[in-house]
Amino acid sequence: MRVLAYYGKSDIRDEEWPRPKKLPQGCVRVDVRAVTLGEAARSAYLSGGMHAPCPVGQCAAGIVEESADPSFAQGQPVLLWSDDVSKGGLAAESLIWPAEKLFALPEALSYPETTLLPLWAELWNALEGLRGTGCVLGEGPQAEMIRHLASHLGLEISSEEGEKDWTILLRADGKLLKKAMMTTRQGGSLLIQSVQPDAALGDLPLALEKRFCFNFGAVCQRSALEAIFKLTKEGGLSLVCGNKLFSWDQAELAFGELEKGAFVTLYQESFDEPYFP
Repeated sequence: MRVLAYYGKSDIRDEEWPRPKKLPQGCVRVDVRAVTLGEAARSAYLSGGMHAPCPVGQCAAGIVEESADPSFAQGQPVLLWSDDVSKGGLAAESLIWPAEKLFALPEALSYPETTLLPLWAELWNALEGLRGTGCVLGEGPQAEMIRHLASHLGLEISSEEGEKDWTILLRADGKLLKKAMMTTRQGGSLLIQSVQPDAALGDLPLALEKRFCFNFGAVCQRSALEAIFKLTKEGGLSLVCGNKLFSWDQAELAFGELEKGAFVTLYQESFDEPYFP
C-alpha cells in the first residue's frame, strides 16, 4: 500500500509498505481518502521529534473497508485522528484503527472538510470552558478559526490594552510568552497552542507560579466533534480554515506550505469524486 512516510526533519518519502493483514477484534480497516496536517503535525515535523519511519498526517477521512466491531459497517464514511502525531500519522492507503477512536459521519461532507473536524474540535475544547474577555497572540491559520468559534461561544476578544481573563498563545516563543504573561490576569487562563522549535522559554516557571492554566491541545472529544460537525454543515467552517489541497504526488509542495504555517490536506488522486458516496 502507498504511504507518505516520515524519516526525519524535511525527509518525507512516498513509499510502498506491506498492507496490514490481521484485523483485531474491536478494530476497523479504513480505506483512507484524505489526510490533513495541522499545527501538531507541523511542530513535530519541523522539530524532527517524530518516531521514524512512520506515516505522516494528523486527521483522516475514509470509508470502512472491513469491520471487527458491530458499531461500524462496510462502506460507512468515517473520521479518524491521531492523538500523538509524534508516534505516527494517518497517510496510508489502508489503516487498521480502534473503533473507539472513529467518528461515524451522520451526513456526507467532502473529504477535506471531514479531515478538519478534529482541528476545529480541539479549539472548541480549549475555548468552551473560558469566561470573560480574552485575546489571541501570535499568527497562524488557527487565529481566524479561534475568532470565529469565540463568536459562537459568546466569548469577547479584545485588542485593547489591559489585563485579560484569558490569552491564547499561538506558536509560542520567549518574547510572546512574556507578553502573554503581562496580558493575562493573575489566576487567568493562558493556553499555549504550540512552541516554536528551539524557542527559549525561560519565563515558563514564572508563568506556572502565577497559576496560569496550560490546557490547549486537549484530546478531541465526541461532544465537540458533534458540535463542530453541525457548525460545518450550517456555516461552512472549512472556508475559514483556508487549508490548501494537494494530491499525494504533490507531497513536496504540501510540506513546503506546511513549513510556512498553512494547514495542508493531501488526497489520493485515484479518487476523482471528493465526496462520500
